[in-house]
Amino acid sequence: MKISEIKTKLTANESFQVEMMRNPADLAEWVVWVRESDGKSFLLTNEFDVVLTNTDANQCLLLMRTLGIKQANVVL
Repeated sequence: MKISEIKTKLTANESFQVEMMRNPADLAEWVVWVRESDGKSFLLTNEFDVVLTNTDANQCLLLMRTLGIKQANVVL
């Protein structure tokens, strides 16, 4: 799911869950999953459909905060 789609959903007050976890393909990286109310899950991507990953969990948390996400689950 693109960042712009997240912003649209937040302004429309649509419900979805956010989960941050280690990248299964590379355990040194963190990824953000977005789960819609109908159960579909998407990785957070930029506008060019490139998955956003980071080796620093704090950077992922800051990104979610700047997007306006108020609550997220972190899977260690």
